[in-house]
Amino acid sequence: MLDTIIERSNQENKNILILGAPRSGTHALAASIKGLNSALTYLREISMNQRTEQPWQDLNQFCNSTPRKLAHVVQSYGKIFALPIVPEIKKNTVIVEIRRQDKIKQFASWMFFKKIGAIYNFQHDGQDYMPPGSITVELTDIESFIIDQIIDRSFSPDYILYYEQLTFTQCPIKKNHYVYPIEQVFSNLDLVEKYLGNWKYND
Repeated sequence: MLDTIIERSNQENKNILILGAPRSGTHALAASIKGLNSALTYLREISMNQRTEQPWQDLNQFCNSTPRKLAHVVQSYGKIFALPIVPEIKKNTVIVEIRRQDKIKQFASWMFFKKIGAIYNFQHDGQDYMPPGSITVELTDIESFIIDQIIDRSFSPDYILYYEQLTFTQCPIKKNHYVYPIEQVFSNLDLVEKYLGNWKYND
């Protein structure tokens, strides 16, 4: 599928924009595409709220200038306010959405990295150990997580990929390693399982 995306970008002379919720694999996917096509200018993550007061403007600049570019967007704030310019973005951009099928593990990773203050871009190989049962989830946490999952669909992506089906062999970023099954980080895993155990995308 990555070859198909790159070929379309080449043939149509378009940028590639990757959308994903936090902890969905956007950084690894972007690095994989860059590894397969060095002609793309890799901007890494854009539309980051902590960098500018109007992060959605990054998307406007991304789709209106040359050379052809590759970038990914994770934070929801920039995405929400970029929705009015989606038609303009799509004129010059191949949009790829990456998702995770196992929402409990993604949510556990999401909460884990929020707690250590590195939610958007962090490699974990067992350090910063947190004992099982360290995090107690509130319903507002689950609500925020679910909202993050559905925003990307509003961009009408050209391709949808799933984290579990990718190997990321073309990039230096590896899947995170934890010292115990990550979902055990919750003290109230039963609440998480109730709301996310059977959660599916509605498309």
